[in-house]
Amino acid sequence: MKLKISLLILTTISIIAMVWAGFTRNDALLPLLLNTTVALSMAHLMLDAKKGKVRSAYMLAMSLAIFSIVIYGVTLFI
Repeated sequence: MKLKISLLILTTISIIAMVWAGFTRNDALLPLLLNTTVALSMAHLMLDAKKGKVRSAYMLAMSLAIFSIVIYGVTLFI
């Protein structure tokens, strides 16, 4: 239960940061924040899903989003 609430709070903060970056025209951070939001949302959905193909699909989407965060983070700071 604490993990779900933490994921929900982090997802909300990520969405707020994404909206802020959009309004301030900080385009460099938008892909990173979008991938972070997707990864947190998929993690939350994965916790709610029962075992099976749906959970595997959420796990795959979350893994791809985390991989994208790592790749973009590396290229952002180089």
